[in-house]
Amino acid sequence: MGMPRKLQGNSRRHAHRDVGLVRQQNDRRVIRDFPKRRAKVIDAEAEFQAAEKLAQAGAILATRPEAMQLRYLTALQSIAGERASTIVFPIPTNLLQTLRGS
Repeated sequence: MGMPRKLQGNSRRHAHRDVGLVRQQNDRRVIRDFPKRRAKVIDAEAEFQAAEKLAQAGAILATRPEAMQLRYLTALQSIAGERASTIVFPIPTNLLQTLRGS
């Protein structure tokens, strides 16, 4: 049977408007969400670069035990500067021997 001719034309127009409205809403959503997606990409790139630098630093520190010890002491110094507290940490005996000149 079908719809009367006049109603068919109106529903086609409404359907066309609905599709246009949906496209417009999707476009707005994409534009709105773009900065969030871009920020996630930038964060991921920064994490990757940081991981690469840490791996390079680890490789360098692994070849020089005294460099690792200096890094450790530098970290302790920065912690002590931030907080007014006593820090107790172990000192390897070979470092003490080196400092004594034995």
